Amino acid sequence: MSKRRTRLSPQAEAIQFILSGREKPCFKVKCISDFKGRGVFTCTPIEKGSFVAEYRGELISRYELDKRQKKYTEKQNAFLFDFEWNNSAWCIDASREDGSLGRLVNDCHKSPNCKMRRLTVQGKPHLCLFAIENIEAETEITYDYGDSQWPWRNLAPSGMIQTQHSGDPEVSERPSSSFQQAPSGMIQTQHSGDPEVSERPSSSFQQAPSGMIQTQHSGDPEVSERPSSSFQQANHSTGIACFKHVLTAEQLRVKQRLQNLKRHHDCCEDRYEKAEKERIARERQVTLSLVTRINDSVGPPSVDDGGFHDGNSTSPNDQISNDMTDESSDATDYDDANYVPDSSGNSSDTSSNSRDLKIIDNHLPHKVFKEISLGMATAHSSDSTNSSLEQRSFSSSKMSSGHCSSGIICSDSSSEKTLHSSINVTSLPNTAKRSKYNKKQYCLYCSKAISKLARHLESAHSTQPDVAKALSFNKRSRERKDLLRSLKKRGNFNHNATVASSGDGEMVACRRPTRVRQSNDFSHCKFCQGLYARDCLWRHVRNCPQKSVEVETRVGRKRIHIDLPKAETVHEAVWKIACEMNQDDISLVVRSESDILSLGESMYNGRKPNEKRNDYIRQKMREMARLLIAARATTPLKTTEDLVMPSNFPHVIQAVRSVAGYDLDTNSYKTPSLALKLGHSLAKVAGIVQCNAIIANRNVIAESAKQFATLYEKRWAESISSAALGTLHQAKWNKPHVLPFTQDVHLLHKFLATERAKCMKDLEEDPNIKSFGNLAQVTLTQVVLFNRRRQGEVSKIELQAFTSRNRTELNPDIMTGLTEFERKVAKYFDRVEIRGKRSRMVPVLLTPDMIAAMDLLIKNRNECQVHTENVYLFARPCVLSHYRGSDCFRKYSKQCGAKNPESLTSTRLRKQVATLSTVLNLKENEMDQLATFLGHDIRVHREFYRLPESTLQLAKVSKLDSNGKRKTV
Repeated sequence: MSKRRTRLSPQAEAIQFILSGREKPCFKVKCISDFKGRGVFTCTPIEKGSFVAEYRGELISRYELDKRQKKYTEKQNAFLFDFEWNNSAWCIDASREDGSLGRLVNDCHKSPNCKMRRLTVQGKPHLCLFAIENIEAETEITYDYGDSQWPWRNLAPSGMIQTQHSGDPEVSERPSSSFQQAPSGMIQTQHSGDPEVSERPSSSFQQAPSGMIQTQHSGDPEVSERPSSSFQQANHSTGIACFKHVLTAEQLRVKQRLQNLKRHHDCCEDRYEKAEKERIARERQVTLSLVTRINDSVGPPSVDDGGFHDGNSTSPNDQISNDMTDESSDATDYDDANYVPDSSGNSSDTSSNSRDLKIIDNHLPHKVFKEISLGMATAHSSDSTNSSLEQRSFSSSKMSSGHCSSGIICSDSSSEKTLHSSINVTSLPNTAKRSKYNKKQYCLYCSKAISKLARHLESAHSTQPDVAKALSFNKRSRERKDLLRSLKKRGNFNHNATVASSGDGEMVACRRPTRVRQSNDFSHCKFCQGLYARDCLWRHVRNCPQKSVEVETRVGRKRIHIDLPKAETVHEAVWKIACEMNQDDISLVVRSESDILSLGESMYNGRKPNEKRNDYIRQKMREMARLLIAARATTPLKTTEDLVMPSNFPHVIQAVRSVAGYDLDTNSYKTPSLALKLGHSLAKVAGIVQCNAIIANRNVIAESAKQFATLYEKRWAESISSAALGTLHQAKWNKPHVLPFTQDVHLLHKFLATERAKCMKDLEEDPNIKSFGNLAQVTLTQVVLFNRRRQGEVSKIELQAFTSRNRTELNPDIMTGLTEFERKVAKYFDRVEIRGKRSRMVPVLLTPDMIAAMDLLIKNRNECQVHTENVYLFARPCVLSHYRGSDCFRKYSKQCGAKNPESLTSTRLRKQVATLSTVLNLKENEMDQLATFLGHDIRVHREFYRLPESTLQLAKVSKLDSNGKRKTV
């Protein structure tokens, strides 16, 4: 039987609608009255806990909020929803009418049926409404705007509108800034019941004098969770005539006083934020001093420690997290009677085990990052004492201890061993002596190692919300097992975090290895926080039960490490490139060496954006990592910085020869190009190390890197380059120079013309992916063959370049200087300008048949499932890439029946034209025009595209030799 797919949780459903930008179809908008305005009603029953709608709008900062409040009208200010996220004030501006439903939901503070919650999707906050009770069909959707002095809750026009306050006074457009109350003759208010805690914070509440508005309050004064902004009454245009009045002198004085109060409150808030920052700085300094004492006990390092890095540096595009509590499992049953969605985010109580550790050692001048195994996951907790497990990333430092006894500057391997060897992962015991069913799990609440964790949670922590929820299910139910498994992984995660922080102990993995292994061989899942082997993590993430369905965009080994934390100094794009590599020892070295990442960042900043830039950077970083691995295996060198120290130059030569396959007997290389590339990369790394050392005031390291550059200039050629270049030149000896035969080119032309007509007919009769692809490949091959262009240039022709080609007629004055044949040719062909080699502009000539085929391709793009984001003319259906000209040439050269199909390539066709042009004895200007058309310089044609020397020697020199033998001249 096939496994039935689990129903989407409300959070997963909300994320799905957030990403798609759509609304649920089971709602409608009605106009209730002139006083209340519009409202949102449900067409079908809604279950408790279900997702209802998103309050959609533009996300702005507090500074932008203040600017817009000053220039917005009262009606526009009604749609400014301010809230707190990541300890900062933010606002959703929904003043623009975009057809969304969340902005039209009315207020009801007595008996709301929904509640506002905050979700974080792709690193951005979103406000969503969730049902807190079962809602019947044809019922209005409402929620509590918060415990603030909302005017419509207490004010009813006495002369114009008769309202009965037995129901819920609501309004469709809620204010969010300062409001003004009307005179007592027009409005009477009454407050009853205990005031509620404001879910949506507000700053100075503005009240009019008692002579203007008669109010009666019972209960305690209102409490605001976080002052952020004052409220203004909205929607004077909805027909409430009683709010339109002329401001009196008394009202102006009151308004001025309230503005002064608001300014005073802003100053108080600034002072509070400043005091909070100072407190955090003091705590960081205490932690820093502790780490400094630990480092002093290990020994005086010559290279800085990388320290711990804040896990919040993870790329927002790489994670979809949920800020809500009680969300430890996607399989949570939201029909639980005790379930109420929370809108306040994570609890403010945070245990010491769940705080971010961010240590920046300012006393040591240089950082060397070495990422260990703990790829952190978003931590969800509902415990009152451990309520917020923040994202953490753990990194240990690679330490250096000056000069070795042999005078070689290298990292201290003994210090590294002392630092890492004490952190292992608990392995399976020896079954001959002990039972293997003795694994202990760590409790999330008391941090004790327990053999029977479920029994311990039931007996000792049954009052905890997550435990109580798990125990409410049957013992053999899947929900109970999933929740208990989640608690187990979170408890083990806390223990592993403590071990990584202390640098000593054993980590607990979900599956124990058969032998003792180091912690850097393991990594945490970002969804369930379980510890798994790095080479198996991608397989677990693909089937992780706590992963939302919407997160399944990345699967496989290459994609999983994108979500792991990075060092703060690493460029986001470079880290993404490093994480997309094949997950092997080379990629691990790339991510752990800051100098290799700095090399990638230098190349990323210095090269123009194109589709091959990332591949080039990835290749260069892997080459340096391979060199470092070879150096560690054959020499005492340990870090990238060691490679550019002048005293280590002989060891660098040895490592380069080892990785490039140097043969001492023949003085040749197995991979000579790699040896040359490593030389260029080492020169760049030396410059990077020198610049970083100058910035960090490390004069000794800067001078050493400068001396290495001098040594590289003087000694590198004789040690590496000369033998490598000799190997490359020798490899070209006796290599056949094959040019395409004219007969084969003619056969290919005829075959493509017949095939193009057939494919056009098929696409016109039955537009589908196959017929579209066939016509695109035939047309691409025809254009390359006719123009003798590089296949990569023609393959990347963009749709916009073809549609915007110049179609104006030639100047008649210029036409008079052409021959009759040239005039006919100029009118026959169309010309498209594209980007060529080294960003040159090169032309492409198109015949009417080619243009007809291209127009047919453009016409059928939508029917053949070509993405609208695909910008290429020869686009591949269902993806964002294009067809490759080399593949098309290889395919049709074999089908056309040519004698030498392997010679029919774009490169050899270009060489054929250039070579034949020298045989035809073209004039100087004609040769120059041909070179420009091919994207060459005239010097290239003169020096390289001549008759092959082998042909000249066979035909001419052999003739002279034979005449000499016959004694004739």
